Amino acid sequence: MQKFVQLIAVASAAVMITGCSADGTLTGITTASINGEQAKANPACVQLAQQIDRLRHEGVAVKIEKAAAGQYKMSKPDLLKADELTKANAEFKMQCVPKPLQAAVGAADTSQAAVAPQTKQ
Repeated sequence: MQKFVQLIAVASAAVMITGCSADGTLTGITTASINGEQAKANPACVQLAQQIDRLRHEGVAVKIEKAAAGQYKMSKPDLLKADELTKANAEFKMQCVPKPLQAAVGAADTSQAAVAPQTKQ
């Protein structure tokens, strides 16, 4: 679950950084307000971000964390919302996170897997 939270944090930070960038890249970052250009947000990314935000405010992420720790038993509606959140996060990463940052996030996921303690199932 920690990898999931880290992935969302990195993806959110990347979107915020590139959202202010005039050309949508991480190189030569300048804000649209300084350049006088309008920042253009991808409507699909905005919709996905709103969906993710709504699910987080409903407490889905907290329920997933508690269930992983054995402190909560998820019901069928909880599982459906958890699946919706997971799919929305994956789609957001594929559509809205710049490719160089996706590679960096993937590398971070791999290094975290090597550090994470193994649990018995």
